[in-house]
Amino acid sequence: MPCTASVHHSWVPAEVGSGGGIRFQERDVPLNDKADEVAGQLVRGSDLGTDVSVPDGAPLAEALRRTTVLGVGAHPDDLEIGMTAGVLSCIGRSDRWFTGVTCTDGAGGPQLDGAVMEATELIAVRRNEQRLAARVGCYGAQIQFGYSSANARSPEGRSVLAHRLADLVEACSPEVVFTHSLADRHATHVSIALAVVDACRLVPANQRPRHIVGVEIWGSLAWLAKEDRVGLSVDDPTDVAPSLIRSFTSQVATKPYAEAARGRWIANATFDESHSLPTNHGTAFAMDLSRLVATPDLDARAFLRGLMARSNYAMEALVVQMTATDPAPSGSWARPGAPRHQS
Repeated sequence: MPCTASVHHSWVPAEVGSGGGIRFQERDVPLNDKADEVAGQLVRGSDLGTDVSVPDGAPLAEALRRTTVLGVGAHPDDLEIGMTAGVLSCIGRSDRWFTGVTCTDGAGGPQLDGAVMEATELIAVRRNEQRLAARVGCYGAQIQFGYSSANARSPEGRSVLAHRLADLVEACSPEVVFTHSLADRHATHVSIALAVVDACRLVPANQRPRHIVGVEIWGSLAWLAKEDRVGLSVDDPTDVAPSLIRSFTSQVATKPYAEAARGRWIANATFDESHSLPTNHGTAFAMDLSRLVATPDLDARAFLRGLMARSNYAMEALVVQMTATDPAPSGSWARPGAPRHQS
């Protein structure tokens, strides 16, 4: 299936960490030997379960070099549900390319009652669905490592994955890396996010991506304090996003993922600000993980606690502000002019 989508998408012109989007900068395509080395490793890895596709037929090393946006997801369909903004930013562009990485084989995905496939069959189905999504979204390349979820969650497996991802980051030199949020409720998602952070820390400081963001899937990120919340436009005039998600027939048969994702994006854009009109028709929220990479000795747990503390402080500050001059005791309420209940 050829790439026919023609979305021309721009990031919100604001820096990550200010409640806005991501600003791209012009760059030359890096002519490094790392891309050739990593491309060779990926091809040889096909004997070990790695699957690589390049929808437009370009040589793999070239596809890695031209990458501007790298998405790293846990399962087949995570790129399309959570990292849609990155995909849309590249469709129809010759100067921006999205490369997707899917870390696990998806063997544990839900299935309809009465239509249960064996694990090997489901793995093959989900691998082909991910290839189809890459063609629909005109990805620069799609890499599927094929790990089991249990392996990806183990410390040893995560360490191996982090080193493989570090090589890939060096080969691609992306401007931004998308992965999962550290507040995601899915254990495998969190493990992949930690592997991505470790990978970016392994890359020489002068070659690290400018932005690393963790997206919402299992759990919204609307709770983040404004200064910690990254808003990414998912305006989609040619309706590519639903087609991306519906490429995963085995999964959308069990849950309406395309409709749910769009509903979340619309709700995010609508309810983000109470006294101003939305700047986007749809917004995906993300967590800025860049500071974790820039500060290698910062513990991920301490980082997450800091985010939660700022969010709690912001909510509490509003209550304090509204009750500062309230003469009524905390917890009591009476309609204006009505007599208070006497016990």
